[in-house]
Amino acid sequence: MNQDLINTVKLFTESDKWVLVIGDLMLDRYLIGDVQRISPEAPVPVVLLKQQNDRAGGAANVAANLANLGISTRIAGCVGEDAEATTLLALINHLGIKSEAVIQSSNRPTIAKTRVMSSHQQIVRIDQESQAKFSAEDNAELHVLITRALHDSPSIVILSDYAKGVLSDEVCQFIIKACKEANIPVLADPKGQDYNKYQGATALTPNKKETAEACGVNMNDTEALLEIGRASCRE
Repeated sequence: MNQDLINTVKLFTESDKWVLVIGDLMLDRYLIGDVQRISPEAPVPVVLLKQQNDRAGGAANVAANLANLGISTRIAGCVGEDAEATTLLALINHLGIKSEAVIQSSNRPTIAKTRVMSSHQQIVRIDQESQAKFSAEDNAELHVLITRALHDSPSIVILSDYAKGVLSDEVCQFIIKACKEANIPVLADPKGQDYNKYQGATALTPNKKETAEACGVNMNDTEALLEIGRASCRE
């Protein structure tokens, strides 16, 4: 690991600094079994279930990784009022991540991605989510809880965006402006092709593919990507 990264982790673990992760919370579920025959009902494999693994996904995975490094972490986002929410919150709380800023909505399910696996091969993935916009009620509740968390002065805020609705343009700009006034750095892991909603963030962390798509250049044209990155920093 890079020494600068090691020193940064030590800075957080050996002090009262803490991280606030805001974004789309997900449950990653793995159903693992054996395939020995094809169904007589349709030409599909029959999986004899042997094991089920549940993991924190999306922004919850970011928080889990920080917590596993020993960094004090809080999370803000949305889950539904369902069994998946109970499972995900239990995973989060087990890691010592504070979840007071997580709302439970009756208007949408907990985002869950269920992968059916056999012999390390993914057979199918089943996604559970709502594609509807957040209700005014849910947005208002989330706004209040995020504001309350920011008032507790996090050392850094991470926006973990998976384009599932939590980090709307308005919410992103509200968070970034509030953090700028409080001198709190904001790191944004962006999604989509329009990065305007992250304007004012301290840093963006797209991967190479995401950068190419957002900038409209060939992913293999490294020099073009670097030049666009430099131009973006100047702006």
